[in-house]
Amino acid sequence: MFKLPSLLDRIVMIYGRIKGNARVLLLTEPLWSIPMPWLFYYLPLFLAHIGLSEVEIGYVIAFSSVLHVICPPLSSFFAKRWGFKKAFILLDAIGWIPWLVIWVLARSSIHAFIATSFMAFVAMAATLWECLLMEGTDPDVRPTIYGSIQMIYLIGNLLTPTAGYVIHVKGLGYGYKLLCLLAISSLSIMYLVRALYLKEPASVKEEPYFSYDMVLELLIKKKGLLVILSINALWSFQLTIMSTFLVLLLVDPRAFMLTESEVAMVPFVSSLVQLLVVLLMVPRVTSHIQTAVLSLSYMVSTATLALIFFIPPRSLSLVLVFAFLDAIPSSLMWPLNRAILFAFMGSLGPGSKTKIIALANMLGSLASAIAGPIGGILFSMDPLLPFILIIGTRMTSGFMLMLSSRLLK
Repeated sequence: MFKLPSLLDRIVMIYGRIKGNARVLLLTEPLWSIPMPWLFYYLPLFLAHIGLSEVEIGYVIAFSSVLHVICPPLSSFFAKRWGFKKAFILLDAIGWIPWLVIWVLARSSIHAFIATSFMAFVAMAATLWECLLMEGTDPDVRPTIYGSIQMIYLIGNLLTPTAGYVIHVKGLGYGYKLLCLLAISSLSIMYLVRALYLKEPASVKEEPYFSYDMVLELLIKKKGLLVILSINALWSFQLTIMSTFLVLLLVDPRAFMLTESEVAMVPFVSSLVQLLVVLLMVPRVTSHIQTAVLSLSYMVSTATLALIFFIPPRSLSLVLVFAFLDAIPSSLMWPLNRAILFAFMGSLGPGSKTKIIALANMLGSLASAIAGPIGGILFSMDPLLPFILIIGTRMTSGFMLMLSSRLLK
């Protein structure tokens, strides 16, 4: 008789433990995470196509970062007024649907800034989404939930050549607008399903008032929470530099001098490895070993990133080996960072968690906003300097986790 492998049995068992809102959000996530990475990837090219200069594109990105810093705290106001489910769906829809519609009609920089202004609603919705995703879940399956979100997004990245084909056939302007229309259709279905099946968290009604002053008191009382918030911010800082400047490093004549077609292989290899890690390794990380595994991931990723300094120019094969090795520890960082953060919030109600997540998102967005200019200045001096900074950031995070291991239990 044919039997499912024990690993597959374990995966099925773990995913079977995901219930309620988390299951609904996971099952509908592909409707967002498959088309949206295509739009994010080609957005800078589309902005240039409608006439924005490099400086104006930078201002658009900076404007979006500012909104993600200042708007998350407002999410608790709307959640209290409308309820978590209604506030999340309305804010998310008000953010993404007009953003997509404006790109279909966009012809100038004014349209670009108007579209970006709707990111204020997205920033608020993101906080509520994470509360609904994690509320009432078993701590042992939280890394699996976050890893699954990451895996679905990676699948969207792997399917980006589909968008490339559309743009190749229809042209950048018309092709990008067709992709926006596709995303509008996909997101509309997603919102309908979520409106039907998401449930309002039961604990909201009994939850006592929890102010931002009380958040600060909690940070003083629970030093471990402050540590993990700092590590989340450092993760956002290094990720922004890595995602922005790695591709520039690979094509730079001062560094690896790869072609654009060769560079396309790097995210493909990295995404495949991350998919396997998220599917096979993350479900095995229980709540008791999350901190140790995360600390080890940061330290190992410091060593893998250091390999980039020893790769000679025009060595695509060695660059792909680096991408393969670095993807293994890097893919563990986000799901474990967020799982540990939620573990620290423990028995707090959804409203209280919303405020802490909003603070975490604000700090992450602020770190990302700072990272861009710093990375740009360092890259202009020497294309490898930003990656020395990333090594320092990862090493700092690893040591912080090791030195704070007792606080994080």
